[in-house]
Amino acid sequence: SKAVQKAVDYAAYRKKMPAAEEGHLFVYAEYRLLKIEFGDIEYIESLEDYIRIHLLHGKPVMTLLTLKGVLEKLPPDKFQRVHRSYIVATGYIKSVLNRRITLVSGREIPVSDSYAGFLKEWKSR
Repeated sequence: SKAVQKAVDYAAYRKKMPAAEEGHLFVYAEYRLLKIEFGDIEYIESLEDYIRIHLLHGKPVMTLLTLKGVLEKLPPDKFQRVHRSYIVATGYIKSVLNRRITLVSGREIPVSDSYAGFLKEWKSR
């Protein structure tokens, strides 16, 4: 019971982490710590143990993180995982057609069967 309580306390602690409330994310890239504003992120792409954060303006940032790890740091109301290799910023979705999301930049992101439920939620907004 102590172990279960510790797990519950830790989960509650993780939900209260300030990074999601502050509006930015810190990542190591190019031998330095970079601050990336949530509003600047269009989508995130997985490359095995690395992720590439595609920004609205500027070149993508590559860092040693997993999609699962970065998804825990992002606000769930603004970001959604849509594929095992992609997380998208829901505010930058321009259109959806046949399980393909088109972002404001014109980039198309596939939606896998596992995450197809997101499309129904997004269409009902």
